[in-house]
Amino acid sequence: MPIPAGWPPSVRERARKFLALWKYYWFSRTLSEVCVPFVASFLEGKELSRDDKFRGITLVSYWIASLEVLCEGWKELGLSEPVIDGLLTESHRATLRRYRHTVFHFQADLDETRIASMAGSLEAMRWVFDLGSAFQAFFDRHTDGIDIDSIRSWLFESAG
Repeated sequence: MPIPAGWPPSVRERARKFLALWKYYWFSRTLSEVCVPFVASFLEGKELSRDDKFRGITLVSYWIASLEVLCEGWKELGLSEPVIDGLLTESHRATLRRYRHTVFHFQADLDETRIASMAGSLEAMRWVFDLGSAFQAFFDRHTDGIDIDSIRSWLFESAG
């Protein structure tokens, strides 16, 4: 997505960072879309092959872990949106952060409690899906270019 050349340098830099976070959103969304059939099959009680079970677990785990990258970027950039901000409690973030670390760092114990605290909790999984939906509602507005009206105050905050 091109950034208008006429924008002040500070605004161009904020737009560049926003688009970097948008890219991470698309990575996360792609993972969520690919894991939906596995989740649907599980919820419907369908019997999955061993390989499909592992594929599903892998995709869901990587998708959940990718949400922490979005949360980090959201906080680092100082973005704000009421639904997303309301979901980003420190308790949920801490659980998500531990889960991400467990997914992306070797664990000698496959029954690691940090995985169970996320995957084994209906409340935590509802939160994950709510957060994914909230990020989707926010970032999908920017698919064809930055929706300036939705982030105007943040984007031009430092422009003076």
